[in-house]
Amino acid sequence: SLLTSHSSRAFLKRLEGPLSNFMMCVVNCPRENGEWEE
Repeated sequence: SLLTSHSSRAFLKRLEGPLSNFMMCVVNCPRENGEWEE
C-alpha cells in the first residue's frame, strides 16, 4: 500500500510539469489567437 502510494505520487509528480505546460497552452493559446474574443 505504501509502495503504491509512493509510486503513484512519483508518477503524478513526473507528470506535473508536462501537464501544467499543456494546461497553460490550452488556456493561453486560444486567447492569444483571439478565438475567445468572438
